[in-house]
Amino acid sequence: MRPPEQGCLVLDFLPEKPTDPATAVALAAGLGTAGVLRVRRRKGPLQGRALRTRLETRFPDGMSDAAVLATVEQLNSTWNTRLQLLTNDCRHYSAALLTALTGRNYRLEDVQIR
Repeated sequence: MRPPEQGCLVLDFLPEKPTDPATAVALAAGLGTAGVLRVRRRKGPLQGRALRTRLETRFPDGMSDAAVLATVEQLNSTWNTRLQLLTNDCRHYSAALLTALTGRNYRLEDVQIR
């Protein structure tokens, strides 16, 4: 994936089949489901509803777009994509991603959706 010239990266960890009723049942029962990590480029800032559930951060000075992408790709290559609520979900991924990108230790409490 090319680094974004302008705009932002959108990083998601979500169920492989988010609209499948079996996915909802498996997650609600605590069984987990297959997940997928997505990396998308957007032109311009996020707008609307998505802003309320996203955490924005600044990277260390001198961290290039290519370095950000390399860090994301490294984390994604080792991340367990078995999505399970409360033990390996989007909050866990966000905390690990922010820790890898900034060098600061992020905890689940730091990435609560408000």
